[in-house]
Amino acid sequence: YGLSDAEVDAQMRALIAGRKTVWLVASEMEMWDSKLQVCKWLEARGRRTAAQVFAQVTLYRYEF
Repeated sequence: YGLSDAEVDAQMRALIAGRKTVWLVASEMEMWDSKLQVCKWLEARGRRTAAQVFAQVTLYRYEF
């Protein structure tokens, strides 16, 4: 929350280091990420291979 794009980049790279697949379970994203930085980072660097919408939750799968 409140991180710069560079800080988000560093944190995301550290979190997913060495992983080929990442799942994002998104619920009310605007409440915890008002600029949608995490989603934008994943969209820019990964390849979304699945998305499923449930009641108040969306599940995304990304491959790297």
